[in-house]
Amino acid sequence: MPKSRSVSFLSLLFLACATDPEHSTSDPAPEPGWHGSMDFGWTVLSGNNNASTSALNAEARHDEDHRRWLLAARFSGARQTDPTTQDASTTSRLVQFSTEHHRILNEKSGFFVYGKASLLGDEPNGLQQRRDLGVGIGRSWSGLDNTWELHVEGGPSALWTNRVAEAPSGAATARAAIRLDWHCSEAMELGLRSEYFYALDDSETRSGNAEALFRWDLHENWYLQLSGGVVWDGSPTIGFERADFRQALTIGTSF
Repeated sequence: MPKSRSVSFLSLLFLACATDPEHSTSDPAPEPGWHGSMDFGWTVLSGNNNASTSALNAEARHDEDHRRWLLAARFSGARQTDPTTQDASTTSRLVQFSTEHHRILNEKSGFFVYGKASLLGDEPNGLQQRRDLGVGIGRSWSGLDNTWELHVEGGPSALWTNRVAEAPSGAATARAAIRLDWHCSEAMELGLRSEYFYALDDSETRSGNAEALFRWDLHENWYLQLSGGVVWDGSPTIGFERADFRQALTIGTSF
């Protein structure tokens, strides 16, 4: 995907929030316990071309007694049928899981320490698995009446990568991450998630992923979500591109 299309997608999300005529408000801070959301989308094409795409996103959060858990799961897949042979093949199968634990050091300053682990894979596009395990320190900021919340994190991570047709590799990396949740109106929310890994040794291990999402509340706990993301590998297998982009329109519910 051209870079201009990615920039246009992000600009559209910000513009939708910035031009909302209502005064920006948000729900109060989450009460102790579990909160989360799940959404799903599916498209089927038939006729001259038979294809299907699907997307599933789930997030959960637990806040209690100076501790915070963040869990997330993503799936995005595409399957295409060759019109000549009628053979079906999977052209994309992105799977991502992550878990993160925060120990809040000071509520007023927003500093916390964290431990996290994640797994990401998209074998049809050259990446069998990318696993990481790390610790670090972060800081949180929140806006008036909790209209927005920002987390910035950094620390060392062990990164293991299995690419198609290559031997598995591991590296010690430095990780930087950012997470933003912005309730730009009573019915609209903007979210950003991004992390980047940079090898501490002389290897060329560089990788990262990012996602932007725009959520519009429909009725009670149901919402419509437009999301776009990128998975980037600094040294992909020969024959594969460095970046894979995805966009999805899904419907979901929160709890």
